[in-house]
Amino acid sequence: MIIEKHPEVKELMKHDPFSLYLTIALVLGQITVMYLIQNMPWWFVIIAAFVSGAVLSHALYVLIHDLTHYTAFRSRKANQFTAILANFGQGIPSAISFGRFHADHHIFLGRPNWDPDLPTQTEINFFRTPFRKFMFLLTMPFFYGLRPYVVCPKPMNTMELINSIVIFSWDAFIGYYFGYKSLVYLLMGTIFGLGLNPVAAHIIAEHYEFIKGQDTYSYYGILNIPNLNIGYHIEHHDFPNIAWRNLPKLREIAPEFYNTLPQHKSYLLVMYKYIFDKDFGAWCRIGRNNGDDIKQKRN
Repeated sequence: MIIEKHPEVKELMKHDPFSLYLTIALVLGQITVMYLIQNMPWWFVIIAAFVSGAVLSHALYVLIHDLTHYTAFRSRKANQFTAILANFGQGIPSAISFGRFHADHHIFLGRPNWDPDLPTQTEINFFRTPFRKFMFLLTMPFFYGLRPYVVCPKPMNTMELINSIVIFSWDAFIGYYFGYKSLVYLLMGTIFGLGLNPVAAHIIAEHYEFIKGQDTYSYYGILNIPNLNIGYHIEHHDFPNIAWRNLPKLREIAPEFYNTLPQHKSYLLVMYKYIFDKDFGAWCRIGRNNGDDIKQKRN
């Protein structure tokens, strides 16, 4: 319907190599910080990881997310190697694996045992109290990264092996030449960047059922600047082949399809609601089974 009414949207479906240049800049930024904090006290290293490390690592995550849709280059391998480059600023070899599982999220959105983004029943049963939900946000990178291997496991392929060897070798290089404080900064920044940090709140905001019957939401606030427009999430699911820089243009072209939909105003409010609202939690996801909408209800 959008393309029929606004055929100019097709002009946005073009490769954008700027993602490569930004990836290089962000990785160099991480290397610069790691160099500067080598001899800093541990408390400073942890704060730096939460502030600069989390923001830079999360931006690299968004670029990896975009590259899994092959938005930077026509070549599949060029996108994959750029995504692996982004892992240099994170310290965790996730680029290729994320791409393989993220495809299932788009194809099987909301389908239990197929969509790796859906919480498992174990998570639904356990993370119910405010403290436990707080701990979930704190450890969310582990669930987000490991859940796919439980829900819909895939055998490792060659690119994943290359990804792992290259990044683990990089970690060893950082630890040896920069020191363990720099390595801790790198890894903690990635954990914070996908966990208990405002930039990571979109992981909850995107697909939890905040309003009955709607399972995908957009956010148009200021955090889209460091988050590289990941808040334009309905737009992204409509056209995953549109690069992140062009998603605001999509909304400008077809505002009648987006501006009338419920949207998030604050990621901090999203985190607050998730932790403290007793009627809101991992069970608030819409599931689909054979075309019929089902709801994972709280027991």
